[in-house]
Amino acid sequence: EPGDNEVTVLRCPPAAADDATGSITVDRRATPRFPAWERAVIRWGEDGPAMRALIQDVSQGGARIEVAERLAGDEVTVHLRYGDERMEFVFNILGTDSKGATKVIRGEWGVMDPRQKAFLWNVIVRWRNEFEKRQEWLATRVDDPAA
Repeated sequence: EPGDNEVTVLRCPPAAADDATGSITVDRRATPRFPAWERAVIRWGEDGPAMRALIQDVSQGGARIEVAERLAGDEVTVHLRYGDERMEFVFNILGTDSKGATKVIRGEWGVMDPRQKAFLWNVIVRWRNEFEKRQEWLATRVDDPAA
C-alpha cells in the first residue's frame, strides 16, 4: 500500500517531434487519461476574459475542462500550476457538453515544446497520486482507527 510520502511512478508516453524546433504533439487517444478534479484558469482568445475552470480529467494529449460558460472560439489558453511554477498551454476545443449550469469542453493540447511536455507530465503524475489518496481515504471506514 502506498504511504503518504510514496509516489506512484508513471512513464511519460512517447511523442512525435513536429519540426526542427523540437515542438511536440501527442495523440490524445493514445495516452492514458486520469481523473483530476483540479482548479485551473483559462483565457478565451488572446484578449478574452480569464475564467476559473475545473479540470475533470487529463492526459498528455488532452483534457475535459468544466467552465461556467462556453464563450466563442475554438482555442483557449490553460494556465496550470506545479508547486510555485506556472505554465501556459494552448488547448484546442473539439466539443462541448452541458453539465447542469456549467459546460464541459473536450479537447487536445496544442503543440508543446519539451519543457511544456515535461511540466504537464509532472502535473498529471501529481494529480493522479492525489486522486488515488482521496480514493483510499474514501474507501476507509469512519470507525477505522487507522483512517
